[in-house]
Amino acid sequence: MRKPIPNWLLTANLLYAMIIGGISLCNAIGPERWWFVAFNMYVPQAVWLIPGAFLILLTLRLCLRFVWLPIVVMLWIAGPLMGLVLNPPHPSISRASNVFMRVMTYNVKWGYANPAAIVADINKYNPDLIVMQDSAGVLHTVVGPALSQWNVQSDGQYTIASRVPVSSLESIDISFPGSTPHHGDRFNVLVNGTEITVYTAHLLSPREGLSNIRHHHVKPMQANIDARLIEGALLATSIGLDQKTNPAPAMLMGDLNSPPPSIVIRGLTNVGLRDAFSEAGSGYGYSYGGLSIVKAPYVRIDHIMVNRYFRVSKCWVGNSIGSDHSPLIADLVKVQ
Repeated sequence: MRKPIPNWLLTANLLYAMIIGGISLCNAIGPERWWFVAFNMYVPQAVWLIPGAFLILLTLRLCLRFVWLPIVVMLWIAGPLMGLVLNPPHPSISRASNVFMRVMTYNVKWGYANPAAIVADINKYNPDLIVMQDSAGVLHTVVGPALSQWNVQSDGQYTIASRVPVSSLESIDISFPGSTPHHGDRFNVLVNGTEITVYTAHLLSPREGLSNIRHHHVKPMQANIDARLIEGALLATSIGLDQKTNPAPAMLMGDLNSPPPSIVIRGLTNVGLRDAFSEAGSGYGYSYGGLSIVKAPYVRIDHIMVNRYFRVSKCWVGNSIGSDHSPLIADLVKVQ
């Protein structure tokens, strides 16, 4: 006679599955619609594996035939919930003949952590175009001399370094009500006779909102969410209008402080942008957290997005020792 599963263990397994299913459903609908789901986006999703590990051990001991349930839930967490991307491996390619350009986005946090490591990243990945956020003053470190032969322009917190000519740098207002002026940037680069429009932005950090939750203050968290949604909508509207009036190769690179399920990212895809890592990356693509208490990147908030004029050949995350953000790099091929 088969040993029945204890009611308390069945209840625990079903509750675990329901919680993870509920989070996944809310992510699919739009996580910012509920502050507690938005809060969860910025928590290492691997923490949800911990109760599953205990449930597997208990179920193995008390009712082996039901062990499939916590295993399936844990597989779902390690896959879709944690943002696992599985693309076929890309063959080695010759940049000279196949890659139109290599781009890098990097929140360098003013270079205070390890500017020598930032230079090492630049030399290692050898991009054609770099956009840096939180970079005011970084050119006064060893990063400045390393870029002395590049075309460099700065605008507030943004620094652009390009091996090809840069023109038409201008700000895009993404200020939200009650904020000090906040902007992104738009500029053009000329690559092999093709003019490309590039956008960079650094949307509002969730840090203050997350901190308020620790003190049981929900309203500041919701205000933080709303502000970032406004910024994202203004950025998407600006890009969308540009593309309607002047369809051309374009890309967005920056610290959007928004994981892939975010409504912010959906708004940008709705104006014709595609996420480079989702299209050509492999793994989790986590770009933030290397210098945090977790001591390893655990959330994907830095993005490279391109429009229909580009195919992404490869996209990957660099190391996490130059800043609390890792650089994100992509090889792009121009679509004829």
